[in-house]
Amino acid sequence: MKKSIVFAIVIIAVVAAFFIVDTLFFQKKVEPTIPKTIYEKDATVKEQAAETQGKTEEVIAGKIKKVEKERDFDAIKLELIEICRELDTKDYIKAYDLKQGTFNKFSEVLEKLAYNPPVVSGETNDLYTLLSNAAHFYRRASKEDIGLVKDILDHEHDRIEILMAVVYDYLVTGSRERRLMINIGQLYEYAGFFLNTLGGKAYLYRRDYATRTLTQYYSVLILDQANKEKMNPYGIDIMPHVRLLRQELEGYRGLVGADSYLAVLQGIEASTQR
Repeated sequence: MKKSIVFAIVIIAVVAAFFIVDTLFFQKKVEPTIPKTIYEKDATVKEQAAETQGKTEEVIAGKIKKVEKERDFDAIKLELIEICRELDTKDYIKAYDLKQGTFNKFSEVLEKLAYNPPVVSGETNDLYTLLSNAAHFYRRASKEDIGLVKDILDHEHDRIEILMAVVYDYLVTGSRERRLMINIGQLYEYAGFFLNTLGGKAYLYRRDYATRTLTQYYSVLILDQANKEKMNPYGIDIMPHVRLLRQELEGYRGLVGADSYLAVLQGIEASTQR
């Protein structure tokens, strides 16, 4: 009994330490203040906002359909390269002095993480493993790499849904067609990490609603794909995660593509045999 209490205290201390390190060394930027014009009762402002939101919903819904139709990998790669080229023109990216550009940096970081996955099963068996998982990204990627990713998430927050849809499409299609140096098993490891471990959940807890929810959503999609391919060695039950995400999306409509995400989750729930 005493051992259980001590270990529980150690786990809490580890998670708390992770939060402190994340705050001190990799602080998340303060959310920008929303301009007052958003709240003005100006009909033109409201119409423009509605039009922009409608277009974003259409784009996101279209990308989800394209994922389902298994788009050609070359087309997806070209789209991602174009996004990276556009990012390369921005001042906050130029500050990193990336000699080969954002796309090559993305590929480099992806390879680092893919071949050094976190622990998904047995995380709490010993203190070393628990600590390693809590600091996984800080151990496997450089401080500059992490800073770059966080800067992109902060500066491109208004289109994060579209960016994450493209990245997911690129990773899953590339792994399925064996066009990338990663496979569905490696993607599954990270999906399990975010959904099913203290280290992964602690990391997401520190992120904003959009980043956290979208990461969980695409982790569920990867887990669903792994289930279809009979590649769920840790036996992670997808249903609790599907239900939790549905509650999140139904309770707080903070994402433009919420309806599209809900439709996909409902499809997974309907097709999953119990």
